Amino acid sequence: MDKIYFLSFKVKQAKVGGQFEKYSNVQATCWVKAFSAISAFRESIYFLKKEQWKVTSLEENIVQVTREMFIGKDIGLDQFDKAKTYGFSIFYVGVDENLTAPEFVSFDNSEKIDIAQFLKNKNSMDRHEFCLHPKAGSDCDEKIIRAHSIQNNQSLSKIAANGHVYQLDNKYQHEVKTYLDYKKIGINKASVFKGFCKKHDNEIFEPIDNYLLEPTAEQIFLYAYRSICKEIYQKYKVIQALKENIQLVNSEDEEQLGWYLLGNQKGYEELIKIKKSYDETFLNKSFEKDILYVIFYSKKTMNLAFSSLIYPDFDFQNNLLQDLGDLENDKDLITYFSAPMNGGWGYVFAWHIKIIQYVNNLQLA
Repeated sequence: MDKIYFLSFKVKQAKVGGQFEKYSNVQATCWVKAFSAISAFRESIYFLKKEQWKVTSLEENIVQVTREMFIGKDIGLDQFDKAKTYGFSIFYVGVDENLTAPEFVSFDNSEKIDIAQFLKNKNSMDRHEFCLHPKAGSDCDEKIIRAHSIQNNQSLSKIAANGHVYQLDNKYQHEVKTYLDYKKIGINKASVFKGFCKKHDNEIFEPIDNYLLEPTAEQIFLYAYRSICKEIYQKYKVIQALKENIQLVNSEDEEQLGWYLLGNQKGYEELIKIKKSYDETFLNKSFEKDILYVIFYSKKTMNLAFSSLIYPDFDFQNNLLQDLGDLENDKDLITYFSAPMNGGWGYVFAWHIKIIQYVNNLQLA
């Protein structure tokens, strides 16, 4: 669970001629919601750098704080509440030799993103829900569920402690910037996406949700298929969030986000094309013919679970397989995942037969 940390820094204006350069002995006090003290420190440095401040020293030890500690302290209480809501808050104190009495001055950058609006849009990303079954429509039931991209019963439960696991999580910051951190989460909420109705999720994935990996070609296909569907859902969410938020950023970042949006749209289109090949395999039940894989087996206790995909760009001899920066031509991918097996677990790479030329060219060293 995220906590609120209190940090205090000495800072100075990094940009020569900046609008706050006239202030001396500036102290930046930060309230940060973070997983750990180290994460809070890292976030604070990032925030201050984006505000064009250079940190000269950390003035005090990093302290975990509670709201009760600021009762009766209007400024501190207000900043704590902001951090609780938005994830961070910074209060500056500095000296202006031309003033004869203390006064409040806004240190906000006029081009800074609208924090509240961005967070509102970011939190609304989960409103997107649809069924990715190849015949979705009238055959769906009414309930779109939080489908697990990693099985709850077969994988997550095996690595959980008291019903919880640690999951990599994108932490959003106020300039549409993200970084990865660990988040403790209940297994019922871990690695979920709203990409299937309840009926089709149960029907499609029953051979892997309720049974250990043997492996069969059908099981391998279903793991790979679920990875692709999860990635399609995630790409769609990112595209919608970028479209909603691109007008909120400053002009310096707008072009960069525009290219990021273009790249995600291209990736989304490619995934839809790739999924069509997998849909055909699913409908024709041609798993043995269409799906190829490599499996690494371990007899040790399973201690992590994962499911995703990669676009191989270089082989092990550093030879180019495909140019990921080329927006004109489609890309090919390989899925990978972990799965519990009898007496151990497997680490699997799987791909559709249509991209076999790239896999053959990997030339394992």
